[in-house]
Amino acid sequence: MARPKSIPYTPQVGERHLLQLKMTLHWSEPKIWRRIVVASDMPVEDLHYAIQIAMGWENEHLHHFYKVVNRVRVFYEPDTEDFFAGYFDFLPKKLNYEKLKVVDLVQNPKDKLFYEYDFGDGWLHDIVLEKLLPMEEDFTAPRCIEGEMACPPEDCGGIYGYYQMLEVLKNKKHPEHRELKDWMGGKFDPEEFDILIVNELLLQLAPKPKKSR
Repeated sequence: MARPKSIPYTPQVGERHLLQLKMTLHWSEPKIWRRIVVASDMPVEDLHYAIQIAMGWENEHLHHFYKVVNRVRVFYEPDTEDFFAGYFDFLPKKLNYEKLKVVDLVQNPKDKLFYEYDFGDGWLHDIVLEKLLPMEEDFTAPRCIEGEMACPPEDCGGIYGYYQMLEVLKNKKHPEHRELKDWMGGKFDPEEFDILIVNELLLQLAPKPKKSR
């Protein structure tokens, strides 16, 4: 018997299930966002790659995740050891996410996580767990189900630099218009988003079949 849509799905303890996440680029207006579905036991490292692919980044800079727990930021980073843990309470707590799964960071609807990419430009993403879904029998990879607006180009100066860039591209008389257009490699459409290409790339994150002995 099918579950009525009005009744939210609640997984059993330890049950593998799906997480619907909405990622929004902080300070973007109109909002640059993606909605993806991932497995609860997906490694956090793969969530990093899924964000890169879904948003349209090129994975050329450093990143970390963080949560706010009791008004304190807890950072989750790759290959990180917190040498000062337990000594200075005023310092942010840093944890290595190497062995963590996505469900270790967000478990319940409305749980919020932040993802920062490129500490120079400071691309901050708000990630909200929207809903829990039962595992699909043929689910093999993260899947993007919705999204709007193009990803800003790398190294354009953060969200404010990006919007200044768009103003220059609109004005053909601007002294930096031609130089910026050449740097961009030609035409740039800030409203372009191709979900088919995104999902083709996300297939690269599908679990590899185990080799038989």
